[in-house]
Amino acid sequence: MQIPYLAFTQKYNGLASVIVREMIIQNVYNNKSIKCRAIWDTGAEKTTITQEIADRLDVLLPTRYLQKEWVVNLKKLMFMI
Repeated sequence: MQIPYLAFTQKYNGLASVIVREMIIQNVYNNKSIKCRAIWDTGAEKTTITQEIADRLDVLLPTRYLQKEWVVNLKKLMFMI
């Protein structure tokens, strides 16, 4: 079975400091999904979502985790390690 090649092209006028893309995020455990704008971090090892998106998707956080929070553009970001 051949795995499909999935990619996208995002064009900017000049040098881009951040890649922003419309996408759909789905909770595979309850099939809830939302359309949102996502920032792509090409060097990241993990994925981060805001608490607002986690709440809308009914994402249950693990019982044991470390949580760091940052405020970026007046929105609180949750980063689990």
